[in-house]
Amino acid sequence: MNFKNLLVVVSIVSIAIVSCKSTPENPEVENYVNKTMPAFMKEELVIMKEFSDVDQYRVTDINKTDTAIRNNIIPKYTKFIDRLDTITINDSELKKIHQQYINVSKSQLEYFSLLLNSLKDPINTRDTLNKKLSGQNNLMMDWNIGIRSLCKKYDISYLGN
Repeated sequence: MNFKNLLVVVSIVSIAIVSCKSTPENPEVENYVNKTMPAFMKEELVIMKEFSDVDQYRVTDINKTDTAIRNNIIPKYTKFIDRLDTITINDSELKKIHQQYINVSKSQLEYFSLLLNSLKDPINTRDTLNKKLSGQNNLMMDWNIGIRSLCKKYDISYLGN
């Protein structure tokens, strides 16, 4: 599993959330699903696209990759997580689900750090990187299941489902 697979998963989840319709049975969930998270996911996708553009040089220009991840990607992603942490949520179920998204994001930040280490020792860190990506996919799926469950509970349906 590689980074591009993770990017595809994040994109699919983002599109699913952006395309939600609802009745206002729980305005907090509706706002989170239809306004808050789509805006955050767009921001995250910009950072991930930037990372993907840099990551292509990992084999040919380790210094360029290292500098970009260390000085650009990690600081931007750290600020992104800090902003995620500022979202105030009262609904206990939604708060738990949001924490899952924060955990996915923190895992991604750890991946960036692991990747920096792997630039120095690519052979011995490949398995660790792959396990981290696999774990992130599982965390993102858990988040997606939680969001879908809340949408169902409050009659917020995904288009096409």
